[in-house]
Amino acid sequence: MRYLKMLGLAAVAAAALTAFLGAGSASAHVLCTEGVNAEGLCLTPGGDYASGTVFTAEASNPVLTVSGSSLGVTAVTCKKSNVSVKTLSTGKADSTTQVEGEVTDLTFSECSMDTTGFGNGSSCTVSTGSGYKGSISTTALTVNSTTSTTVTCLGFITCTYSSAKGIQLGLTQGKPASLKANGISLSISSGGSGCGTTTNWDATYTLNGANTGLWVGKGVA
Repeated sequence: MRYLKMLGLAAVAAAALTAFLGAGSASAHVLCTEGVNAEGLCLTPGGDYASGTVFTAEASNPVLTVSGSSLGVTAVTCKKSNVSVKTLSTGKADSTTQVEGEVTDLTFSECSMDTTGFGNGSSCTVSTGSGYKGSISTTALTVNSTTSTTVTCLGFITCTYSSAKGIQLGLTQGKPASLKANGISLSISSGGSGCGTTTNWDATYTLNGANTGLWVGKGVA
């Protein structure tokens, strides 16, 4: 089950951080470095992130809850997950131009499987795609593409999970900013009955490195 959880986490994480890079809504179109004023503009002149900015974030002990596994798998736990997202544009203070970006790297490390049957505590590997696109508002990240993640445990249990278009992760603006997956539902693309029947993903990614502050503004002061 945790194994499935990890897989979902990778899928959601990829979508989430990609969405984080893509910014756009009817009222917010730039990513600010030091906060916004009462008018919703970046606090300092030129206080928005430039195109090509790389954001990194880390989650500790992400969880994917899985039920219905015929093999008794209950969870896959990873001690750490890291993601990198690169902005491809800067956005503008209008109602149409969005900040676009892509996930350039997504990794999970020190993963293991929990099961009521054979192989409890065995190590697992998690692999994900990249290049996912999305958009961000002041309160949430919306992933505009499907995502896919594959988890392998014991060398023969392999499950692939995917998310539907339009999933949302909550955004907490500030320094550091964070993204939260709250019970996001993932579907099983392949892997059979051992991968379970339902999965839900919960995790919080916190920005780290030099670019920890993030606010969504209407434009630059």
